[in-house]
Amino acid sequence: MRPTPEETLDGADRLLRAVLDENQLPADAKATISDVIRMLGAARKAVAGRPAFLEADNDAMRRLLAELVRELPPADTGAREQIRAYLAGRVATSPG
Repeated sequence: MRPTPEETLDGADRLLRAVLDENQLPADAKATISDVIRMLGAARKAVAGRPAFLEADNDAMRRLLAELVRELPPADTGAREQIRAYLAGRVATSPG
């Protein structure tokens, strides 16, 4: 999924650094923005350090759900058939 949490945090970091570099701000505003940048760095480390087993679990769940979606029979109602067709299309284009 794009943007990833890491990309979002990196983008926020870049924007805040640009605000600091491109503006004449009062000292307390600079300190607040610097604190937020530091907190974004901590959040980035927490996100990057997420356990690898969660990624493996997500991949396993994605494969299982893809198998189940492929086995869904055509539905007798329009709404259910639209959902089945949508899910089947997503499975067909999914990289996982």
